[in-house]
Amino acid sequence: MLRTLRSMTPQQRRDLGVLAQRTPPDARAALRRELVSVSAQERGDWLWRRLQH
Repeated sequence: MLRTLRSMTPQQRRDLGVLAQRTPPDARAALRRELVSVSAQERGDWLWRRLQH
């Protein structure tokens, strides 16, 4: 997880913070699993799609 966070851009980390706040506590473990499974190249698009829901 730390490796993933360190590889993210500052904007991606801000977006993730917003997404984490919007995610119910019981769904955050699934969010972390998804985040780690998404490739670095796809991460920005993944975050954008998740924020739009």
